[in-house]
This record gives sequence, structure tokens and C-alpha cells, in this order.
Amino acid sequence: MAHVKMVDGANGISDATALILRASEAASLKRSGSVLISEDPSYFNDLAMRYRELFERNTDGIAICGTRDDGNEFFLAGLNPACAHIIALKREDAIGRDVREILPGMVVSGLLESFRWVWRTGQPQEIPAFRYDDGRLRFWFRNSVFKLPFGEIAAVFRDVTDIKMAEEEIRGFSRRLLSTREDEKRRISTALHHDTGSLAIGVKGRLVAAEDDLRAGRVRQAIESLHELRRVFDQALASLKDLAIRLRPPDLDLLGLTAALRYHFETVTRGTALRVHFTDGTHGAVIDRETAMVLFRIAQEALTNAASHGAAKVVKVRLYASKPGLRMTVRDDGCGFAREAVVERRSETLGLISMHEMAKSLGGQVDIESTPGHGTLVRVWIPRQGFPLPGSIKQC
Repeated sequence: MAHVKMVDGANGISDATALILRASEAASLKRSGSVLISEDPSYFNDLAMRYRELFERNTDGIAICGTRDDGNEFFLAGLNPACAHIIALKREDAIGRDVREILPGMVVSGLLESFRWVWRTGQPQEIPAFRYDDGRLRFWFRNSVFKLPFGEIAAVFRDVTDIKMAEEEIRGFSRRLLSTREDEKRRISTALHHDTGSLAIGVKGRLVAAEDDLRAGRVRQAIESLHELRRVFDQALASLKDLAIRLRPPDLDLLGLTAALRYHFETVTRGTALRVHFTDGTHGAVIDRETAMVLFRIAQEALTNAASHGAAKVVKVRLYASKPGLRMTVRDDGCGFAREAVVERRSETLGLISMHEMAKSLGGQVDIESTPGHGTLVRVWIPRQGFPLPGSIKQC
């Protein structure tokens, strides 16, 4: 059985560990033939203090484990604050306890076996990130395990939960984005099939009717059939033009963002009770195509949400340009929403996510405020190249 003499619990590190840290550098210097080795106790005290600072301030969790039963059982001999945070225990409550009491999932996860293997062989082991769950603690972490010269085991834990959650969120968004694109393709295919199909049937029917009327000498009826044929053509062309505009508004490339927004607002509100008040504060600033497209799509999505889901009557859109970047706000007087309720409605959730992702693709940011019964406010900030995001988008 290995015995470890502990210093006061506030330091959370054993005398043995401190001595190891001192001896490690001293041994390294001796092997290199350095003349820097000093027998002066103050040298070792300074060295121990430096290593203790590294131990205490390290953002990775570091656990020093003593052994019992010839390397089959391990107890916590020391840990740094980061490790205490990971295992959600105070250091004084953790030191001296069997590691299986603190992390009962060690056996199932194979971590305990890694400790035993490293203790027996003396070879370090790098353990890839895995999901740990024992009912009390749930997180992703990866760690490195190695044996110290005096027989203790050192484990360095890195909590990678945020990284894994972000990766899962990206994968989920990719799946949802793919699904949304397929839905959009299906809608376009249906619209084209319907329009071209209707056009073909209408044209054929009117041409046959006009031909029959001409053969029978009914010139007036033939002219009426041709007039109807023109009406069918005009209707089909208008429908195709609307579809093309929805895919990519030509005004965006020809006349710029503000003109495209005005045209879109006029088109959407035509024949409805919805009113859009647009304030252009760009003062003729040049806006690159990518930024213009992102701001247009976000405004389009925000307006769709306000009209379709929020039952808004008035929407105020403001666009401003400055040297650091472009700011846009979309405020409506609709019914608003509770974020937890929207999560259950897939189409709305995808719309909100797409706004965030579009802004993020240009290094920008979207902030959405909404309260049931009090409308919704969408803030967008797209920085110009070379300028960072502000501390808070609300300050823009």
C-alpha cells in the first residue's frame, strides 16, 4: 500500500507530489550535465512554488491518485480547482476517497482499467474523448493518464462537453438544412410542374379551339380564343417571374440591397393589411454582394415570421451603415412567442436557426427578443472586414 502524507487540504496536493515536481526538473538538469543544480533549499522551494502555480491555475483538471492493493485500487490524493469543478466536489470532500466513489462510471467506461494498466506498465495512455454518465455527472471529457516516479497516478482531464455539444448542434443543423433544402426543391418542382402543366393544357386547348373556329369561319370566336391564350401566357409568366424573384431577387444585383428590400416589402404587403415602414440609413454606402444577400434573406425571414406566425399589422425595418459594419433591426407588433414553445414548431425553429447561421457565416450576429403578446425584435450586426464584433449587439 502506498501512503501519501497530505499537506493542508486548501492546497490539495501531497508532499510526495510536490517533491516529484522538484525532483523531475532536478533529474532532468543532472542528466543534461547542467551546472545549474543547487543544493540550496531555496532553489527547490522556488521550483515547487512554480509547479504549484501551474498545478493550481491549469484550466485542465488534474488529479493525483494514490494506490492500494498493489495498484488495483486508487484514491484521490490531490486535485486542482479545475478538477474539483469537473467532479462537482470541494477538494476537502474528495481527497482520500476511492476514485470509484467519486466517479462510479469509471468501471463501465474503462477508465479504471486504464489506471491499472498505466500503473502496471508505467506507460502513459491518451484516452480519446468519451461521454461519461453516472447519473450525478454527465459530460464529455478526454484525459491523459501517466505514472509518477513515486508510484502515484496522474490523470489530466479536459472537459470537452461544449465542443461535443457544438459538434452535435452543427450535425443537427446540417440535417435540418438538408431537409429544408429538399422541401424547397420540392416546392419549386411542384410550382414549375403546376405552372408549365397548366400552361401546356391551356395553350393546347385554346389553340385547338381557335383552329376549329377558323375552319368554321368563326373569326370572332377564334380571336376570343387567342385573347384567352394570351391571358394564360401572361398568368404563367407572372407566376414564373414570382418564383424567380423568390429564388434570387434581380434588384439585389442590379440596384442594390435597399432597392431590393423596398420592392420586396411592396410585393409582400400588396393587397394585405400589413404595413412595412422602412428606414434607410446607409447613405449610399457600398455593400458587398454576400452581405447584401444575407441581410436581405434575414429581413425576408423576419418579415415572413411576423406576418405568418406573429399576425403582425405593422413591421418597422431599419438599416444603418457605419465604418465598423452594418446594423439592421426588424421590429413587429405581432403576438410574439416564447422560445420554448417555438422549439416544438419545426418550421419556425429552422427559420430562427437559419438567421443565426447566415449572420455567423459573415462573422456577424443575430439577437432575437420576443415576449408573448409584445411582438418581436430582431437585431442583426454584420461587421466589415477587419472589425471585430461588439461586446453586445444591443450596443450597436
